[in-house]
Amino acid sequence: GLKAVISIGCIALTSFMFLLQFVTESYQILCMAILPAIFIASVCSMGMVYFQELLFKIPGQATSLFFVSMNSGYILGGFLISIATDDHYTNVYATGSSIALFAIILLMFVKKPQHLY
Repeated sequence: GLKAVISIGCIALTSFMFLLQFVTESYQILCMAILPAIFIASVCSMGMVYFQELLFKIPGQATSLFFVSMNSGYILGGFLISIATDDHYTNVYATGSSIALFAIILLMFVKKPQHLY
């Protein structure tokens, strides 16, 4: 289902952020470029569909929630990344990995609604 596809995308992002801590050559980033592509393809395209499936009773509610959660993520992510940048960029990647891992854990608690109309 959609939850599995979105989980795969979140795992791809977590892997990418974790692997960025160990990059020493530019070709390594090129090889890892598929991971954020998987994240963007799965979460951005399927995330809206998944929200609509969870909030099916009120039209437009899922769209509003999706965009509000995206904007909140941008604001919160920028704040947390600015805190993480003490002297090394590896702190940014470690913080990104932990945020993505936390998102995967929260995603596991989402339950599918009982009835779809």
